[in-house]
Amino acid sequence: MTARPPAAVATFGRLVELDAKMAHGILRYCDHIVAVVDAAHAGRRLKEILPYAGRDIPVVATIADAHRLGARELVVGASPPGGAADPAMVGEVAAAAGLGMWIVHGLHTRLSRVPELAPYAERIVELRHRPLDERVATGRSASLGGNVVLTVASDCASGKMTAALELWQGLRRRGAAAEFVATGQTGMYIAGGGAPIDAVRSDFTAGVVEELVLDAAAAAPDGYVLVEGQGSILHPAYSGVSLSLLHGSAPNLLVFCHDLGRDQLAYFDQPVVDVAEEIALLERLSVHQRGARVVAVVGVDRGADPATAERSRARLEDRLGLPVVPATAPGFDRLTDLIAEF
Repeated sequence: MTARPPAAVATFGRLVELDAKMAHGILRYCDHIVAVVDAAHAGRRLKEILPYAGRDIPVVATIADAHRLGARELVVGASPPGGAADPAMVGEVAAAAGLGMWIVHGLHTRLSRVPELAPYAERIVELRHRPLDERVATGRSASLGGNVVLTVASDCASGKMTAALELWQGLRRRGAAAEFVATGQTGMYIAGGGAPIDAVRSDFTAGVVEELVLDAAAAAPDGYVLVEGQGSILHPAYSGVSLSLLHGSAPNLLVFCHDLGRDQLAYFDQPVVDVAEEIALLERLSVHQRGARVVAVVGVDRGADPATAERSRARLEDRLGLPVVPATAPGFDRLTDLIAEF
């Protein structure tokens, strides 16, 4: 990957919210970020607000502040459900563009077509609108010899990308051939490749996933392909993307991610489906392709009391008969050990 310019991430007062998950992922895995722009938290250090990101960088109030710190790129790091831009976002982007900065975003809105931003279109990188070869799936992923690991979950924003990235890094540290397949805007920004699966026309979603997996498998023959999951197979809004990922990647191994403290779906007034029921459904849906089994569950605790979170994981492990690991470095080490057995 080529060197990236120093960048700032804008979160529009949403830094600690779920809809800033793009910012959270980038801040955790990208070392070229020099500042966060968020007026609601300005004057503090990121490590005080998001300790798990592991970054000691300033949170500033304005784009001009970030520019003075050396940022030459602005990443739009938060968006509402549906990925539409609002006036506050447009204003921040216009300020950055006026300072000569590059803009990177994963919104469904095409910022390059917003009238006040059109003069800066050549410096706007739109991750959800990159050209893709649309193709119908053929089922070829089901014939692969290596391991294809898909991360799945009980809801959106439940750790699927993080688990896939941690497995990718962990397997490579062990000397295994492994490739990461990014399927959303955050993973694409981190990895420098992939495709925005939720922006592909539905007839071609599984086909685009299949091609990504086949390319990754060719780069890691008889190794591991780690596929970033999206949504949940039973989510009332996002299940179509989840099913296309399952069919297009034809995994033989699944890692299930679950937020231990979440009873209701994020942004929806509906309960999270029972984990055991959803795991059984995922395994049943995969049986006519390659056949996949859930190897382990990542139990996300989002800052809960450690003892309480550990008890929740232990209860879930007993009920499922599957390893339930925390979303921490030791937990991901254990998860990597489990996957490396295949």
